[in-house]
Amino acid sequence: MTTDPRPAGVPPYVSFGTLMGQIEKMESSGMPEKVNRSFLAGLSPAYQSQVLNALQFLGLADDTGTPMPRLHDLVSRPGDRPGIMRNLLSRFYPVQVELASVNATHSRLEDVFRIHGLSGDTLRKATMFFLHAAAYSGLPVSPHFRAGRGPNGTTRATPARPPVARKKSVNVDSKPSLTTPIQGALHANPHAKTVALTNGGVVTLSVNVDIFSLSPADREFVLDLVDRVNAFASKLRPDE
Repeated sequence: MTTDPRPAGVPPYVSFGTLMGQIEKMESSGMPEKVNRSFLAGLSPAYQSQVLNALQFLGLADDTGTPMPRLHDLVSRPGDRPGIMRNLLSRFYPVQVELASVNATHSRLEDVFRIHGLSGDTLRKATMFFLHAAAYSGLPVSPHFRAGRGPNGTTRATPARPPVARKKSVNVDSKPSLTTPIQGALHANPHAKTVALTNGGVVTLSVNVDIFSLSPADREFVLDLVDRVNAFASKLRPDE
């Protein structure tokens, strides 16, 4: 009779951005005595469980939620976070890291996560957590690894990226208004704002997301951009 070779613990399948958002929260508000559901009250119960699992799997907190030394390092040394995360991946994802170094296929990577009993959407999310953590930490991965799958099972090489606004020439003799529209792009997306710079040129922020589907970290990032553009625009006044 053979024993089950399944390793102890379930690899994280929460969004990597959500986990890093909680670490940034600890940096700004202080390390809690216990990382528990009370501290994670801003997340849904399911996300709370996933964050706690991620902290325990990576050795950042024990099974009671007590922060471990490596979590203190991540919180107190923001400049060292990529290197600390790279060490964590090497320790807790040794097989995945080895596959990354030999240019293994994406299916081989998924097979390793299947050993933990993962399948379907949970398998996809656990794989994405590892790949996003690797990208954050600068850990080289196989060119055959895919960053994600579409909801219908189709694959894409990298996550979708927002379009980059093209540089638009500006007539320096003209006086651009505070909200000069850029033809075409803004008509297609009404959720955009353009501000004119005092020395010529314009900057446009275009938002095309479902705010209700964003992770807490993504939502904070987007709203911060909006607030900063509005604050900058409020300081400007058109020339008389």
